[in-house]
Order: sequence, then C-alpha cells, then structure tokens
Amino acid sequence: MPKEATTDSPPLNWPPTLRRPASPPKLVYLDLNHWIYLSQAATGHREGSQFEPALQRCRAARDAGTVVFPLSATHYMEIIKITDPAQRGNLAILMEELSGFTTLLSRSWVMRMELEAALTSRLGPSPEPLPTLDLLGPGYGWALGRLHPIVVQDSEGHDVTEQARQQIGPASFDPYMAAMLLMTERMMLAGPADEDVPALRNLGWDPLAARTMAENRARQEQTFQDGLEDQMRRRPHRLRAAVLAREAVIELEPMLVEAATVRRCHLSDLLGATPQQAQDLIRSMPSSDVATTLKFQDHRNQSKRWLFNDTFDIDALSLAIPYCDIVVTDVHRRHVLHNVHMDTRMDTVILAHLTELTDHL
Repeated sequence: MPKEATTDSPPLNWPPTLRRPASPPKLVYLDLNHWIYLSQAATGHREGSQFEPALQRCRAARDAGTVVFPLSATHYMEIIKITDPAQRGNLAILMEELSGFTTLLSRSWVMRMELEAALTSRLGPSPEPLPTLDLLGPGYGWALGRLHPIVVQDSEGHDVTEQARQQIGPASFDPYMAAMLLMTERMMLAGPADEDVPALRNLGWDPLAARTMAENRARQEQTFQDGLEDQMRRRPHRLRAAVLAREAVIELEPMLVEAATVRRCHLSDLLGATPQQAQDLIRSMPSSDVATTLKFQDHRNQSKRWLFNDTFDIDALSLAIPYCDIVVTDVHRRHVLHNVHMDTRMDTVILAHLTELTDHL
C-alpha cells in the first residue's frame, strides 16, 4: 500500500471494491505526447530516431509480460484532436501493439469507489455497496465507464444478440463478434477517414464534443483564477480550502447527493462538522487528492491561463498517478508533483522523458 508523504495530508482511503492487478507486470502510463514520440520512432520519422531505444525497450517489456501500457479515456479524447488521419492511424497501430486495448476504468467510477471507501471509513459500510470492478478492462467502453459488452440491437434499440447468434450460427457468432469488436476498437482509436466525416456528422457525430466540455471546464477555472485576490494566493491554506470546496461542488456533488440518498442522511453528515473534516474527506480520495493538488498549484500562478489541455491533463493524471506504477508526463507536471512529494504519497515513479523510462523497465 502506498506510503504517506507529508504530515498535513490525511490518510488515503484506497477503495477495496477496485480490484488492482498483481505486480508484476508494472502499469506504465504514457501521456499522449510520449505515445506520439514512440509512434514517430516506429514509423521512421526523422524526429523519432532519438526515441528508438525507448521503443525497443517498451516492446521487449511488453512481449516479456513485465509491463502493461494501459490507455485512458483521455487518450481517446485527445487523439481526435489530431487532424491528420495518417498520423492518427500510425498512432493507433502502436497503441494497439503496446496496450492490446487494455484501459483504465473510467475516473467517474473510480471516484465513486473512492468516495464510498472514504465514507465507509468515517460512517461505516453503505447499505447499498458498489460492485467490485477491475482497474484494467477491455477497450474504450471500460475507459468510458460502459461496463457491459457490446450487444446487437435492432433499429428500435432492442437487444437481439441471441437472435443474431442463432441466425449467424453459434459456431461462428463468437469469432464474428470478436472481429467486430476488434474493428470497433481500432476505429475508436484511429478515428474516421476524411471522406467518412460528412456522413458521420449527419448522423450526429461530433468530434469536438469532448474538447468543448474541456474548454467549458477550463473557462470555469479561469474565471476562478481571475477572481482570486493576491491575499488569498499569499495564504496557501485559504486557497487550498477554496479549491477543495470547488471540487466538492463541481466534481463530487452528484456522487455526494447519491451517497446521502442511499445512506438516508444529509450532506453535512457526509462532509463532517467542520470545514477541515470536509477537506480531509476529499483529500483522502487518491484521485481527488491529485486533481486538487494540481489545480491548487496552477491557481497559485497568477499568470496562468487555463486551456482545455489542462483539464485533459488533470483528468488523466488524477487516475494514472494513484493507480499506475510509472507515469511519464510533461516537465511542468512532473516538477509540480515532485515538489509536493505526490510521487512518494502515491508510491508512483513520475518521469518527464522517455529516455528516463528505459532505466525503470
């Protein structure tokens, strides 16, 4: 179990309902930029030669079964921003090779599990406990929180999987479905070809939906940033309290309301009698502790301008830092997390360069 790093940090509540794989293999999470660097190495791009040793080491570790390179929902949301279909296709090929479409469970499910663990520690078991789920699952559905396998539906949305099985023939149905699932996974990573985009848009497909949501969240943070007084920035405890309060309202409120309904109590019973108890509850949730720490540190920087990529980064790292063994992110995020000893608190190796990764594989 991860070690505690600082005396002012509350103990972490690791959810027992989240089933983590035995180690080895190690879980290695790569930011999209590092996937792109490896893809450049794999395709012989002139800028990828410096990453060829890292690619060879990653492939060797993957083939030996000592490492798993899981994807997250953030990867799927970020790839669609790449406008060149050929680049997306090359990237998808490498991600399939190294990840095998293994994905981390969606952060929304992980947050619910962490909240239940924190409330159980404070109030006792829930009368309606959450199901036990694996941290690692198959494909984009697991990453997006869709826990049930794909089914065959008719034009009215009815499940006709069994009818299809009988029509196609039981002996060939499972291979048929496996092929369909593989094709779907590849399409979800690589995205559509340019010539298919108009027809997909007519069917309601919006490749910018995730970006629009991220931009809205970034605007919320920027509005908060613009309204901060210098006095609050000079008093970190007040700024952290404000960031944690916003987290409870913006990210956790639906889950808190659901938990209060299940437990038949008021929100104040969950959060505690004092502001400090409410703050400790949020910081005892591993993913929320990472997320609020990153937001707190960014809001301390008066010149910070929030972009949609910031929300993608925070979402990804708040899941990867607590639940992966090694995380390769950018220089800024690594610096921030090292400065507050988050690597020690979560017992996670945090790197900023692929050249560093080879030493840990």
